[in-house]
Order: sequence, then structure tokens, then C-alpha cells
Amino acid sequence: MDDPRNVPGGPVASQFVATAYIGPAFAGWSTHLIFYGMVANAFANYLSTDLYRKDTRRTQIILWLVVILDTASMAVNWAENFIYGTRQRRDAETLYMTEILDTMPVILLGLLAATVQSTLALRASSVFGSRRALRTAFICIMAFLIFMAWIANVGSSILNVMICFNTEAQAAPFTYNSLAGTYLWCAAAIDLAISSTLVFQIRSLKSGASTDSLLSTIATTAMRAAVPTTLFAFVGALMATIFTSDRIATVNAVFAFNLPLPSLYTISFIYTLSSRQTFTPSTKREDLSGDASYPLHGFSGLGGVEVQHEVVVRTEVDLDGLLFRNRTVDSAPPRASSGAAAQGAKWDRERDCADW
Repeated sequence: MDDPRNVPGGPVASQFVATAYIGPAFAGWSTHLIFYGMVANAFANYLSTDLYRKDTRRTQIILWLVVILDTASMAVNWAENFIYGTRQRRDAETLYMTEILDTMPVILLGLLAATVQSTLALRASSVFGSRRALRTAFICIMAFLIFMAWIANVGSSILNVMICFNTEAQAAPFTYNSLAGTYLWCAAAIDLAISSTLVFQIRSLKSGASTDSLLSTIATTAMRAAVPTTLFAFVGALMATIFTSDRIATVNAVFAFNLPLPSLYTISFIYTLSSRQTFTPSTKREDLSGDASYPLHGFSGLGGVEVQHEVVVRTEVDLDGLLFRNRTVDSAPPRASSGAAAQGAKWDRERDCADW
């Protein structure tokens, strides 16, 4: 006698197909949930520190935006976990087809990652100091990669909708894996470029002075913040590139690595902000050795007294914003050609290369 609690008949996918289609997604959702718990703890701890109260309004807005986007992504992933976990239709076609809700995590990830990457890229560009050409080139390259990542992200969202309506064949030659792979390759390149730029430029500033330990700490912070996102994005991109969409066993393997990325980006951002707490208040701003002096000749002061100028460009690190600034000191020593007793004039003008 049939059990009335069972649904009679109907096709059911094999265990192999079910695991291949929805197994990676469940792995990604579960990992995201674990990382989001770390985000909630780190965010609550950061809000209770003096660092948050001293942050600029822009930094606070960016922080809240990132956390809100991650929370929305977590909510969507939780809803998908519930839907796919309890849905009774378990045939292979239904398991492969997506829901409209599946487009939301992709969009939220694109917005969150672009926000964090652009913010950290601007911060990293400050290490170029007065070398405007290098700084402009770095910003342009980062902007291009972020734009390309966003285009691939939007494309994968559109393809998700087409899969939902079984019209993905019209998107040929693009597939979800090719678009997801493009996005993840760009994301990995951006994260690696930001951290590498900070590390190599900081190493070039080290000269055996007392500030070397400070520079080493900042470089270590940059690497630690970039490792999780770079690793997950790289492995996900590798899987999306190697495994084609026509192989059932690995068609959705990329989901295990791109679904947790929102919380990883949020953790990296909060960690970068919180790392300033490791510095003592007496070292909030440190002068780095190796000042560059540039002798200039011209007229300065009252009465057109000709003097020789010496412009000293001193690189400083501002730990309140983890920025590098160029401080220009223009000094006019008492060396007047007209014989008048010129008094040396000295003033500072500070030009911020970047700001949070």
C-alpha cells in the first residue's frame, strides 16, 4: 500500500546529478553564512572603537553600505537555501533551472566588490605620492578592471534570467561560466594589484630608519586583507575556465567559491579599518626618511629680494586614514643677492594625495 505522505510517480534526478547541480550552491551558501557571522562580530566590535567615531563621514557611509549589501546578499542566500532545500520537484531539469531570485546575489556581489575595490584602490594610489603619471595610470587600470568586472557581472545576471526562461541558447557563445570566469579573473587581478602595489611601493620607502617596522606592518596588513578574496576569486575563476558548461559533474562548481565572496570583501574592508588600532596614538603620523630636496632659483619675499629656494618633499604616512601624503617644505634661507638682510621664511603646505 502506498504511503499517503509520499508524492506518487514523477521523475527524480539521480543522486549524482542532484549533487552536481545544487551541491556547490549549498556549499557556497553554508560558507557564506559562516563568514557572515564573522562579519557581524567584526562590525560590532569596530563600531565600539574610537576609530569608528573618528572616521570621516564618507568612510562611515562606505562601511555601512558594504555591510548592508552583505546583509542583503546573506538574506537572499538564506532564502535560496530554504527554497532549494525544501522544494519537492527534484527532476534534473528543475534542479538545473534557476529562479529570478538567483540574479540578486550576483548583482549584490558586483556592487559590494566594486565599492570595496574602488575605495582600497584609491587608498593604494596614494603611495605614488607626487608621481602623478604613475598614480593616474594605476587608477585608470583599476577603473578599467572594475568596469570590466561589472560588465561581466551584469552579463551573468542577464544570463541567469535567460536560464530561468530556458532561453540561454540565444546568448551563445556566452555561457554563465565564461561570464562568471571573466568577473572572477578581474576580481582576483584587482585584489592582487592593490595589495602588490602597496607592498612594493612601501618596500621602496624603507631605508633602515625607525619607521621601517611601521611600514612592514602596513604592508602585512595589505597582504592579509587581500589573501582571502584573491584566493577564492582565483580558484573560482580557474574552475569556471577549466570546467565547461556541458559537463554535468562540474557545471556549477564555481558557486562554491563566488557565493561567499560578499562576506570576504566585507571582512577584508573591516580588517583594513580595524588594523589602525594596532598603532599607538603617538605614532599616528610618521615621517619617512629619505626626503627629496629640489633646489630652485627665483624671487621670493618682499621687495623682490632674490633668494635660493630649497623645496623638500617629505613622504608621511597618516595612520588615521592609512594614507601616504606628500608634505612639501619650501624654505628660503637668508642668502640675498641685493645685500639686504633677508630673513629666512619657511612655511609648510600639505597636499593630500588621497582621502577616505
